[in-house]
Amino acid sequence: MNTGTVKFFKTNDFGGFGFLVLEDGSEIYFQKSHGGPVVAGEEQPKIQAGALVRMPHSGDQVIFEVGSNGKGDIASPWCFQEDWNATLIDLHKRPTYRLVRQKGHRFRGLNKPQVMWEGSFPQTQSHVRLGVQYNGDDFTKRWFEQLIEDRWVKCESPVGQLIPARMA
Repeated sequence: MNTGTVKFFKTNDFGGFGFLVLEDGSEIYFQKSHGGPVVAGEEQPKIQAGALVRMPHSGDQVIFEVGSNGKGDIASPWCFQEDWNATLIDLHKRPTYRLVRQKGHRFRGLNKPQVMWEGSFPQTQSHVRLGVQYNGDDFTKRWFEQLIEDRWVKCESPVGQLIPARMA
């Protein structure tokens, strides 16, 4: 993502347009229709272009990606930097989970646990069966852990009742 400062912004019958000044002094064109609010994605904020809530003014800081419109570079999509920063703070407040798997054998004991997944959206792991599954003398244990104050603590499934899956 890039950062720029609104140099000017003019409204017209088609919405509005203007220029952003980048840190190196260069400028990039931007349009109202490519701006929008920020929502929390799974790992990063995401800009919902086309749903702009307020108009930009000279001096506003914006976050944007560089696109092309046939005439050159354009800031698209873009959002206000304060909205981006607020969403980043919200993302950091989300709990972090991980799914752990440990395989073993009835006579040879347990292998070292392996982290299968880690993130803030355990719903992506709803297909996994938790607990212990047996396959002859072999078995697999799966469980969720939550990061609490820099420690991983075993927890109940954060996605509710999970759907049984095939043995991995």
